[in-house]
Amino acid sequence: NPSLGLFDVQRFDENLEATNAPGTVGTWNEDPFHFNDIEPLPRALADRFPGFEAGDLLISSRGLNAVFVLDPETLEIRWYRVGATLRQHDPDWLSDGAISVFDNRMGRGPSQIVEIRPDTFERTVLFDGAEAGFYSRIRGRHARTPNGHILIASPQQGRGFEIDTTGEVVMEFFNFGPDGTDLNLALTEFVWVPETSLTLEDITCAQ
Repeated sequence: NPSLGLFDVQRFDENLEATNAPGTVGTWNEDPFHFNDIEPLPRALADRFPGFEAGDLLISSRGLNAVFVLDPETLEIRWYRVGATLRQHDPDWLSDGAISVFDNRMGRGPSQIVEIRPDTFERTVLFDGAEAGFYSRIRGRHARTPNGHILIASPQQGRGFEIDTTGEVVMEFFNFGPDGTDLNLALTEFVWVPETSLTLEDITCAQ
């Protein structure tokens, strides 16, 4: 559906006042779209998302402040939402038929985790970073755990933390830099691993 015009907003127009040429388009910005995440719709969740099919791709375009769903076979954009987030990352399919997004909110105060409902376009803030001092100008990841908590990686803070269903921080990790520095090292991923998947034992290091 090239007539949608979604991607053209990142192209510099050439007005051509003198010629009014009909077949000439403008030039693209240096990094017009900055696609930063893609998530196929799992077959187990497909019935929660009317109008979509298993395998449809949920894509984040940072440069467009947009998340959209693409049919990978026809390349048709089935759905999109622009402006609900600012320089966002990491949209995820949720089991209740919504989409959650790491909303960086570059330059607009604390970052947020937001929810967007594809059927109504409604936007809801799941977690406002104001009270927790949460802000990552660029990058970012989040994930929902089986108990409904949310794991958040705030890369520019070198910080990972977990919030419960009330928005309270219940666990926090800082990726401290080398001794003598005041800066944390970037933390780009924060993953929940089921306890049953690990075999833990004490190991004594050889001297």
